[in-house]
Amino acid sequence: MSGHFILPTFVQDLSLTMMPYENIVFVAGCEYSLYMDGFIKGKDTYERIAKMFNPVGIISNALGLRNKVYKKMNIFLNTVIKTIRSEFKGKVTYASGTWEKVNWIS
Repeated sequence: MSGHFILPTFVQDLSLTMMPYENIVFVAGCEYSLYMDGFIKGKDTYERIAKMFNPVGIISNALGLRNKVYKKMNIFLNTVIKTIRSEFKGKVTYASGTWEKVNWIS
């Protein structure tokens, strides 16, 4: 999850240059479950995509058998949002895949 370590620097830089713009929405990434290590097993994005969208993967997701993956991802997203909010006061969103179960409440 290397993206997590560069986020604070990026957010600080963004807040300095974009502060006066109230209509900016910070997109905190997209489809982390596929593009980042640590959520769905696989050595790279292609392997994770193949695992996620093969017949067994689709059924597993539909039956809720990947809830641990999404719980872990939501913990990560919560940390990301806190990091962003520490510097950026505008709107924040995450471009989730339709299969990802993002919990914005926690």
